[in-house]
Amino acid sequence: RYYGVADLFLFRGERANNGDKRCPIPLELLASYEGTTPFLIGGAVGEYNAEELLSVNHQAFAGVDLGEDFETEEGLFDFGKASDFVKALRHGTPTEKNHK
Repeated sequence: RYYGVADLFLFRGERANNGDKRCPIPLELLASYEGTTPFLIGGAVGEYNAEELLSVNHQAFAGVDLGEDFETEEGLFDFGKASDFVKALRHGTPTEKNHK
């Protein structure tokens, strides 16, 4: 429906209804995606699922939508933490640093 109209898709995992803010990456969806429209992965992406991000091997994978796991408080983005995370992903070495 959106092919040829959207420039980019955002694929997000679904959170469990148990209050956990973590959200699994929709690996099954990505494995079945045969389109060529580039996509981002989003939905509570954080250090806890860096290994999953590193496992994504798809020609249309364009990047990651970083959100609340990289905020110091609601609406305040921690660019240092995000930068460290992106650098670690680019080098294939996810970090579990505690940024306070």
